[in-house]
Amino acid sequence: MAPDLNYFTCTLGQAAQWKQTVPEDQQSFGTVLDLVDKQAEALGSQQALGFADLKQGKVLPLTFGELRALSIQAVDVLEEALRPLKQASTSPAVGLICSSGLDFVLTWLGLMRLGYTVFLLAPQLDHRGLKHLCKTTNASIIFIDDNHYEAFQEVQDHKLSLLNVPSFPREVKQGRTPRSPSRQHDAADTAYLRHTSGTSSGLPKPIEQSQLGAVGVLARLPPSESPIATFSTTPLYHGGLADCFRAWSCGAPIWFFPEGQAPITCSNILKAVESARRSSSDGSSGHGNVRYFSSVPYILQMLSEEQDGIDMLKTMDLVGVGGAALPAVIGDTLVDHGVRLVSRMGSAECGFLLSSDRDYDVDKEWQYLRCVVDDPDILAFEPQDGSDLCELVAKPRWPLRNKTNREDGSFATSDLFERHESIPNAWKYNSRSDAQITLANGKKFDPAPLEDAIRAALGKVLQDVLVFGAGREYPGAILFGKSTDASKDGILEAAWPAIEKLNKNASAQARLSRSALICVVPQEAGEAAEKPLEKSSKGTMLRKQAEERYASLIESAYGSSWASGKDRQDVPDQDLPSALLEEIQNVLGRPLDPDDDFFQQGVDSIACIQLRRMIMSTFLPKDRSLSLNVVYDCGSVKALAARIAKIRSGKESNDAGSGGDTESELKLMDELVGKYTKVLRQTTLLKSTVPSKQRSRDNPREIVVLTGATGLLGAHVLEDLARNRQVHRIYCLVRGQSKHAAEERVRKALDFRGLRSWDAHGSKIICLPANLTQPSLGLEEAYLAAIMSEATILIHGAWTVNFSLRLGSFENQIAGTRNLLDLAAATSAPARFYFISSTAAVGAVSRSARISESLYTVPTDASPIGYAQSKWVAEQVCASGGPSGLSQLAPTIIRIGQLCGNTRSGVWNASEAYPLMLSTAKITGSLPRLPDQGLNWLPVDRAAAAVVEIAMSQSQNDKNETVQVYHVLQPNLRPTWDEMLHWLSESNAGPKFTTVPPEQWLDKLTTALSAPEDNGTHPAASLLAFWQDRYDSGDRGGVPRLSRFDVEGSQQVSKVMREVKPLTKDQILAMWRWICDNVANTS
Repeated sequence: MAPDLNYFTCTLGQAAQWKQTVPEDQQSFGTVLDLVDKQAEALGSQQALGFADLKQGKVLPLTFGELRALSIQAVDVLEEALRPLKQASTSPAVGLICSSGLDFVLTWLGLMRLGYTVFLLAPQLDHRGLKHLCKTTNASIIFIDDNHYEAFQEVQDHKLSLLNVPSFPREVKQGRTPRSPSRQHDAADTAYLRHTSGTSSGLPKPIEQSQLGAVGVLARLPPSESPIATFSTTPLYHGGLADCFRAWSCGAPIWFFPEGQAPITCSNILKAVESARRSSSDGSSGHGNVRYFSSVPYILQMLSEEQDGIDMLKTMDLVGVGGAALPAVIGDTLVDHGVRLVSRMGSAECGFLLSSDRDYDVDKEWQYLRCVVDDPDILAFEPQDGSDLCELVAKPRWPLRNKTNREDGSFATSDLFERHESIPNAWKYNSRSDAQITLANGKKFDPAPLEDAIRAALGKVLQDVLVFGAGREYPGAILFGKSTDASKDGILEAAWPAIEKLNKNASAQARLSRSALICVVPQEAGEAAEKPLEKSSKGTMLRKQAEERYASLIESAYGSSWASGKDRQDVPDQDLPSALLEEIQNVLGRPLDPDDDFFQQGVDSIACIQLRRMIMSTFLPKDRSLSLNVVYDCGSVKALAARIAKIRSGKESNDAGSGGDTESELKLMDELVGKYTKVLRQTTLLKSTVPSKQRSRDNPREIVVLTGATGLLGAHVLEDLARNRQVHRIYCLVRGQSKHAAEERVRKALDFRGLRSWDAHGSKIICLPANLTQPSLGLEEAYLAAIMSEATILIHGAWTVNFSLRLGSFENQIAGTRNLLDLAAATSAPARFYFISSTAAVGAVSRSARISESLYTVPTDASPIGYAQSKWVAEQVCASGGPSGLSQLAPTIIRIGQLCGNTRSGVWNASEAYPLMLSTAKITGSLPRLPDQGLNWLPVDRAAAAVVEIAMSQSQNDKNETVQVYHVLQPNLRPTWDEMLHWLSESNAGPKFTTVPPEQWLDKLTTALSAPEDNGTHPAASLLAFWQDRYDSGDRGGVPRLSRFDVEGSQQVSKVMREVKPLTKDQILAMWRWICDNVANTS
């Protein structure tokens, strides 16, 4: 049997049969660490694990020996990170939220070597679900990587501590041997924990994976001289670990797509596979070719849409798909093109159950899974009453049953199959009897408990309930009335209070909005009035049949109307705020403060889309519309109600500009200036904490305080400061729960951008966790006192960059600026203060005028978006700290123009407007022509160097009579945007595109973002309203020329600014390649 088996398709049943043919000590490994350590001893120089690199192309994978050694070295790093919390933690469970990569693997294995049980937590968890899982398992510590730390920072409390995933050494140190874990593992112990996606209550459940289930049930097939490697697109925290165990048990290597390095697109997958193949084909012993491909359905669907994708799949010996049902048309297309497609099915409860492994040259029935273990006492297909379907049941003799649900020890999987008409023991997956619903955003929930709860609460009113929503943005329900005398409105009025109550305890993805409830009275059900929903003999709803039967009703729930219990168009203006608040809270399922900012209250962009649709359908006539960004534009419920009232009365036109109420925004700008310049609130308080000794004014050493060090510009500023001999120490104020976490954030920010200052000058850098909105900046008293005693320079570069937000959403940023000014004023010298502003703060100054390096005090000088207005306000706050405000403090404002990728590698910021705009070439096949726009982009490393030169140019005794302003930007207007597009179109990198007028590009982008395959997931969607306001405002003659900014002052003090040159073609192409490799959906 062994020659016919391969690890890629060997089910647990086949593995059990094979084990009967070999000695017991050769059958399988006992534990995960046993697998890693023994394979390192036996196959130490053979490749084990690799993560493709889309930037470098060829990378060195880890051998089995290196994997073992690095995981041993990781123990010391993890132990150091855990030391402060070791006494507080009594649970063996430690959580891990991390992108799929080497840091994940080393954290996981290192914690196992320390004796912990690692709880693999999906980054998609909401806060409530995460807390529930940690409470259920008594886990009090979670390691989180930088990609996800900020999203979960709020869950930290006295019961739950968050730690940054450490930076691990990548070089093997000789002579290390593994210590014995503090808690020994054997086959019956838990290898790691996973979790379900959550039920209608929003509470996911932990799933234990035993050491036996992880590796003990696998076949330890003898390694070949040239093992075949697998390439997997599945993250390690989902099914990727199972792929690892199957390959490693047989001495084969496995490669993964580099999650977080680039989006999963067809182009990037092809690059990743090519990278893996180049890196694993150097001819060394045991380096097998990458000829197995493992993925989920949507990956294969993506690859099937492009010939290059199909061609790559054809080069694979086997292409495996699992995790969900692959649409038949996609699978048939691949098989017809010669792809050797194999469907693989497994479960958390029973492991790898079935595959469609077969004679691929003859048998094309890829959908039919083969039950090779033809023994009903091991696996059985049990017929279901009233249908031709059979349920798969794992019997007591099946090798793995993490869970049982029958008295005899069997596990009924709820998976229903159709028997093949002629091929024996061949079964096609049909559906699940307890099917979960997967929404368009990937969130899942089990509708059955919700249906049960509604039936229980409304048994006198309803005969039955069908919850739906697969592939939609939100769920809905059909309510089948019981009484023939009931009306639809009557059913809805009776049902809604109970459903509202259930919504309060449901997860966000399972909440039912009133508009998505459809009522059916018995007389409409016709002959089906007695039994509107078909059930199995066990009482389980036959969901697929029900959804097909009521497809037209389900579709109507997602039509243009938004049901409401009242005719809200007739609500008087004075009652509009309360009525609007009620409807918004119904949509969100939680209370809101009508005066507070939407963004500050956690209303995300997806919720904004739903709210806009609700408002247009509920409060406005059909001939009225709202701008895409109306929710963020208005900022609060009260302001949104005022906008609706104006539109209804005709005082404001449809689709009013994205700036919202201009008059109120200008008034708010003045109010915020007054609020944050009125009183020097912190100066006295801070000075009281300063040691009595004063810093010598003759000391030439510079002690710098820097904010924003993890951002694009801030990281490059830190790099230059660290290399500057005048700088003795740098305090980086960073978000984070500990000094170690702050340090990790900064180190990783530098490393991501290829900056190496930490390696050479790390002793200069002190990273401190800070909260700039707090009076003492959230600093420990000792560090605060040290900064106030030592600091000579304070550079404030931290700021939220979001062009969709209104001014009020930036108030915390302005408050932080005020607090930092107070800190600078309270230092011994005092420190020189440099505020990193933006040219957008004066972007609305008359385009016929040159913009001088001076303060502009008229609110309308700022560009009419919240980001620019907030920078203008902060400039005025800084000006108040000059000689006429804070004694001896001389703040300096540095306005930064449009930055771009650095001159070394082109590394930019994937969330900025221009990289996102250029990335849309992939989904639109076009880019906008902007004939009048000069490319005034300044490489970020040049901008950072200029900032540092300006900061170092002023002696400590300088006293400016007025606030000093400098412009750091590209003064050259060549090349132009259209010249750049010509260079890009001629290059071999990236997607092919045409150039079109801006309004046509916007039309194409809008269409692409609304397409089912995108579903609004491309990050460019967040800037659509901003671009529409800028480029689709009726001006079809191109974009006006950019204002010219004076740079004479900055050129006097900065050599970089004196010598700045226009961008070259090579620099632009380097940035284009970086965008293609790093920004979503770009090839």
